[in-house]
Amino acid sequence: GNDLASGPLELALYQAEKQAVPGQGSLNFTFALLDSDLQVMLSPDTFALPFLVSASLCALDEEECSKTTSFQPDTFFFLPPGKSEASTTIFAAPIRYCEVGVNAIKVLLSVIGGGVQAISSLSKQFQITCLPCQAGQALQLTSTGGRHLWSCNPCGPNQYIVNTSDPTIGCQNCPVGADCLNGQLFGHVPGSEWEAIGSQYRLKSCPAGHSLVNSLDGLFSHDVQQCMPCAVNQYILSDLYACQDCPVGARCDGQNLTSLTPGSVWARYGSQMRLAQCPPGHVLVRDERGIQDSCVLCPNGYYSFIPAS
Repeated sequence: GNDLASGPLELALYQAEKQAVPGQGSLNFTFALLDSDLQVMLSPDTFALPFLVSASLCALDEEECSKTTSFQPDTFFFLPPGKSEASTTIFAAPIRYCEVGVNAIKVLLSVIGGGVQAISSLSKQFQITCLPCQAGQALQLTSTGGRHLWSCNPCGPNQYIVNTSDPTIGCQNCPVGADCLNGQLFGHVPGSEWEAIGSQYRLKSCPAGHSLVNSLDGLFSHDVQQCMPCAVNQYILSDLYACQDCPVGARCDGQNLTSLTPGSVWARYGSQMRLAQCPPGHVLVRDERGIQDSCVLCPNGYYSFIPAS
């Protein structure tokens, strides 16, 4: 009708999310102020003061949730006067912490402004469930007011995390040989294998034609890990070795070595293939580095009946 309420009688909570990730989620809820007829109250210009609704978050064992017992600063919602139509109001309150060992917190919504008196019907109290840290979020611990609390902090855009439930494991920088998306690590090279060891991923193996790089000056370096492809004029015996330049007497494709002289014998020496024997009619040429290893035909006027070694 034409009657206007002089003040709210009840705080009605219509909808509220009942779970959130501490540090990441927000409590979204819909509420309204009701008059004595339990109708959604108008907010005309005649009200001298705006209405304020506070959200306090407390531990479950607190007998009374209030600003003094809340383990994070209260969130305030401003309901300005002058609305011409009755309506519900939607707000979001950040959930910053949850208590260690407890998977829920207590929430108190209270009307604290607008010149209204503090009565129980102008407050609503309920619980929400604390969800664990999600992929790409690091679990962090803190303490306040004698309470041990936890929250989830997201890793950076080029970081990953191995275990989201261990507070001793933080976000790690992405190695050169990987892509990190939403806190997860993916190897650049198809077929590369990565293994979680402690708080980090270690490059375990690389596909054929690649050298496993994981050190600087002989010392392990997490950030430089990568599968380095060999060039087309190189070969490699194992991903544990470096790529080797192709000898003069062979043909290489970035992975394998094939002799240019049929009947020649090549033998493995550490990370290299060295020419061990040439067929009759050839001279065996070698150098210290193995680059010149080749079988050279005997010059005109000369012959050889036995293999050269």
